[in-house]
Amino acid sequence: MLDDTLPSKYVGVRDQCDKPVTGRLKICFCNDGRKTYLAHLHQVQPLRALFPKDSTTEKMAVIINMAGGVVGGDCHYTDIECGPNTTATVTGQAAEKIYRSSGAVAQLAQRITVAPGSWFELLPQGTIFFDGCRVQRKNRIDVSPRGKCLIGEIMTFGRIAMGENLRNGSVRDDWEIYRDNKLQWADFFCINDGMEQLFQRASGFNNASAMGICLYSADDAPDFLDVTRTLLSEQDSNGRDTRTGVSAFKNLLVIRWLSRDPADLRHNLGAFWSAFRSIVGGQKSSLPSIWNI
Repeated sequence: MLDDTLPSKYVGVRDQCDKPVTGRLKICFCNDGRKTYLAHLHQVQPLRALFPKDSTTEKMAVIINMAGGVVGGDCHYTDIECGPNTTATVTGQAAEKIYRSSGAVAQLAQRITVAPGSWFELLPQGTIFFDGCRVQRKNRIDVSPRGKCLIGEIMTFGRIAMGENLRNGSVRDDWEIYRDNKLQWADFFCINDGMEQLFQRASGFNNASAMGICLYSADDAPDFLDVTRTLLSEQDSNGRDTRTGVSAFKNLLVIRWLSRDPADLRHNLGAFWSAFRSIVGGQKSSLPSIWNI
């Protein structure tokens, strides 16, 4: 159960907030021997979850931020647990928006636990960082042996359609993947005020306005390195202005995209995800209908 006592791993985050926690969400999936079902749900406004039926997975959760976005000082905590032999997908209603801050830092923390025999996907709708936003996000994923986890994110730097680029503010995005309770991989992304040159440099973002990442954590992850390269090479040959790359570690694949056009990146990540989930997870080669709305 998720109660009003903040887990010890989040105490340091909460201490930096200017006001109490504004959103909490805990979702637990279990398997009764026949199918995956929702075993527990705890939600505190503005975070909510809906559970529509979708042919692409046994159980789906759609996370909604009823506030319409995140402002400086907001604190959101999400906890998702997948019990043994479950099959579930979690996605968002729409891209999360991180608004301009007057100085306070928004704190977002997400923890995902995947038990043995489970297949779990966290399919991104993405996050849009407004110019002047200040946010720190921590993602911790615990995957048990024989568990399979496919997780992604799309980060768009500014309201590109409005002609706005992210040039000032602060964005820190931390990822940690644990396997069998041991830290397997960590990645820390941090950009701060006066970042214009970083976005322009060829050794930096090379004028890219969006970045994507996909993490596949499973016992057999390195076996799909060549398959992943083939899927990405097909994207590289279609003429879109998106750069891709993949790295293999023990029990982990890390796939990255960098693009000057967020729409192209979303298209490429979605196409890859659809094909990849079918190859490695035995799922349908398609995405949930809500992801295409």
